Amino acid sequence: ATAAELILPEKISKGSDWERIWHEVDRSQEENDQQLYCIGNMALVSTQPTGKGSAKKGGKKTKKADAASWENKKQSYAKEPWPLTFQLGEPLGESSEWDGGAISDRQIQVLDLVGHAMLSSKDD
Repeated sequence: ATAAELILPEKISKGSDWERIWHEVDRSQEENDQQLYCIGNMALVSTQPTGKGSAKKGGKKTKKADAASWENKKQSYAKEPWPLTFQLGEPLGESSEWDGGAISDRQIQVLDLVGHAMLSSKDD
C-alpha cells in the first residue's frame, strides 16, 4: 500500500533536529502551516501492513516514521520506488537540511511535473 507522508512532521519534539531546523527561522505560524501542508512537503511512501485481525484495510504508517529525523527519512526515501520520493535521498544542493527553501524548491519541481503531465495528456 502507498500513503502520502509529510516530510517535515506536524508535531516536532523539543530538542529534535526538526526543531533546530524549523524553529530557528523567524516566520509566522501561518507561514509555517502553508509550507507544512503544501505538496512540496509530501512524499509517497510504502506503508507497513496492518496487523493480523485488524479491521483496517491497506497499511498504516507508524508514529516512529512520522517523528524520524531528516537523515533517517532520507535513508528510507532512497529505498522507495517512486522517483520523486527516492530523489529525496540524494543531496539537496546547497542546503543539506529540509527547510523552507528545500520545500519551496520541491513544490516547484512537483508542480512543474504536474504541468508537463497535463500538457502531454492534452496532446493525446
